[in-house]
This record gives sequence, structure tokens and C-alpha cells, in this order.
Amino acid sequence: MSNVRDISERLRSLSPVTLGYGNGGPPYNGDMEARVAKLESTAAEIRDRLTKIEVRLDATATKEDLHREMSAQTWRLVTFVSSLGAALVTATYFIARSVH
Repeated sequence: MSNVRDISERLRSLSPVTLGYGNGGPPYNGDMEARVAKLESTAAEIRDRLTKIEVRLDATATKEDLHREMSAQTWRLVTFVSSLGAALVTATYFIARSVH
């Protein structure tokens, strides 16, 4: 046996006032038009602000961009240090051979 009862008929019989809707309280107290008008007027400002944020985000570096640039800079540093080391070894070799 199931303990579940069908209450759909009971719910259909309830009026909106009984459920707490349309009882004259907010948002059903008649000033809905003013509230919607205010929301519509601020929508343009919100859209402008969102556009500014999106433009800023397009110019902001992402985590991937930072990783790529740091990797490139690391390899430039490794190349420079290796080249400098090779140049110093070469200079030392020629100086040692010519001082002799």
C-alpha cells in the first residue's frame, strides 16, 4: 500500500488569495508597472557597464598568456646564459693558447 495521496483536486480548488497571491501585498499591490519601468530604465545602464567590463576583460592577460610569456622569457634567459658561457669558454681557450 502506498501512503501517497493525490492532492491535485485540493490544490486546484485553492484560490490565489488562499495561497498568498493577489492579496494586495507586494508584488501584487498595483505598483508593478512602476517597478517594471524602473527595471527597464536601469537595464541600459547595466548593459553599458557590462560592455565596459567585457572590453577590459578582452585586454586582460589570461593564465595561458602569462604561462606562454614566462616560458618564452625562460628560454631566452637559458639561451643567453648558454651563449655567454660558451663565449667565456672560447675566450679562455684562446687566451690560454696565446699566453703560452
